[in-house]
Amino acid sequence: MLDHYLQGAIDDIQNLINITTEDIEFIIKANHQKIFERTIIKEDILAAFHNKKILIDNELMKIKQEHGELNTQSVPDDIFDMLDTLKEKFQELKVVNKKYAKFVLSVTEFYNSLLDKVVPKSETNGYGNTSYQSSFLKIKA
Repeated sequence: MLDHYLQGAIDDIQNLINITTEDIEFIIKANHQKIFERTIIKEDILAAFHNKKILIDNELMKIKQEHGELNTQSVPDDIFDMLDTLKEKFQELKVVNKKYAKFVLSVTEFYNSLLDKVVPKSETNGYGNTSYQSSFLKIKA
């Protein structure tokens, strides 16, 4: 059963890697609506992964209680291989997420600077918060 949970967790992480890589392409193409639509999919995958992680932890705890420790006598080698694969997938996801974050930050900075040029800011309130002058945006018909 443990191998089933591990394979599911590996698949979930790979799906997140694939979706995030596609999201980077959508950012490059300025197709931001697709990114927003896929947020729910990512959240569902994360929830599924979290459930699998709990099941994996429970299975490992059972093995540890029965055998006293986790080693090659108590756990098959393929389980250790799958745990190594899971670790590698986490590292890959970390790299992809870093790249994604750089793109998101760049787009955010672009839109913030554009907003600053179009809509003048009022002064800060002393706490570091800056508000925009809403009177500038009034329209007379």
